[in-house]
Amino acid sequence: AQTQINTAHSGVNAWMTRLSQDYDNNANTWLMSPVFDFSDLDSPFISIWLNIWCEANYDGMILEASTNDGATWAHVRADDVAPFEFYNNSSTSGPIPPPKWSGRVAGVHGIWTEYSTFLLEYANEPNVMFRFRFGTDSSVIGEGIAVDDILIYNSVPGSIQGTITLQGGTGNVTDVIVTAGGETVSPAANGTYSIPLYSGIYNVTASLMGYQTQTVQNVVVQTGVATTGVNITLGNVEIAVTPDMIYATMLPDDPPVTIPMTI
Repeated sequence: AQTQINTAHSGVNAWMTRLSQDYDNNANTWLMSPVFDFSDLDSPFISIWLNIWCEANYDGMILEASTNDGATWAHVRADDVAPFEFYNNSSTSGPIPPPKWSGRVAGVHGIWTEYSTFLLEYANEPNVMFRFRFGTDSSVIGEGIAVDDILIYNSVPGSIQGTITLQGGTGNVTDVIVTAGGETVSPAANGTYSIPLYSGIYNVTASLMGYQTQTVQNVVVQTGVATTGVNITLGNVEIAVTPDMIYATMLPDDPPVTIPMTI
């Protein structure tokens, strides 16, 4: 065990760059998986726990995937947006391209942190391999990166459900646009809506021309569960003008006339 990375995340074993000494300069090493069959996985999802203690920006690690028995490898870049921020570093420095894992996730000792993302580009693939590739520059070394508790499974979407209500005006509720997590739907005639989404935290926005746009923030979605009761009321935007009609007869040489109006 090292000074900062001195435990597994669970149990007593974990993979690490080196268990009892710092990594080398100019390293290019990897931890490779066996072949996985994703034929029955429509929404493959990966979760891993990492303990990171290396030179920030210049030394780091990425996840790569192969569908041809390791002949070629592709950087698993993921969406890398909340709620699935798979990597923690975007620096272009060093031999490992961004986005990547790099730096020191510090606590009393190095902290185990979970990183997860969907692997939708590998859905239904019969032959998938992964490797964690670690690379360093020519100076400054550290304890490295430890990997534990890798979990790959088929993630079933949950959903956000609720009712849209229009207050005033002549708008049609079926014309309302409801968005969350990049998904867009319109309600049924009774105002109800449902947005399928994967687990995470989302902001739900409802909008319609002539009405005030409303957003419900931080709605939690869990795998395979419907989050209900996310109801939104849109208020009509009205502009009242008094008087509602103005009559004026002016000749070309008449002076300007100021007419008070209330809006």
